[in-house]
Order: sequence, then structure tokens, then C-alpha cells
Amino acid sequence: MSIVEAMACTLPVIATAIGGIASQVVPGRTGYLVSEGDVAGMSVAMQRLASDPALRKQLGSAARTQAVAYHDSTTKARRLGELSVRRSATA
Repeated sequence: MSIVEAMACTLPVIATAIGGIASQVVPGRTGYLVSEGDVAGMSVAMQRLASDPALRKQLGSAARTQAVAYHDSTTKARRLGELSVRRSATA
């Protein structure tokens, strides 16, 4: 959840590509993914964002858009309602 929370706060994310993290971060669009244990890759990604305010803003904005589109409580409630209606129709 902390990744989605960071994205919702307009922060680009740099993370390792393990578990469900890879489905949250779109490399080059909402942040960067590095392989587990790739210290050099993590360093490069951090330096890239630290040295480029415009890139941070661009990726952070896209991250927020994605977080709201997929994880907003209103959106989630609507999707659950749609699933319920579909299941009722097929039962």
C-alpha cells in the first residue's frame, strides 16, 4: 500500500521489481523499477530523479493519475458494484 500512497501524493516511485510492486510502477512513466539487489541501478534511478525536477514532476503527476484511476475508494466501490451486478445477472 505504501507505493500507492506515495503515488497518490504525486511522488514518483523507485522500487525493486518484486511481488506486486511491478504491477504498480510503470517504468519511465510513474517511476523506475530495478532488480532486487541492483544497488547501482537504484543509485542511477535516484540520481536521475534527484537531478531533474521536471522529470520528478512529470512522473509524479502520472503516478497520481494512475493511483487515483486504479485505487481511489470511489472507483473501487463502483467496480465492486459492477461485479455484483454481473454476478446477479448470471446467477
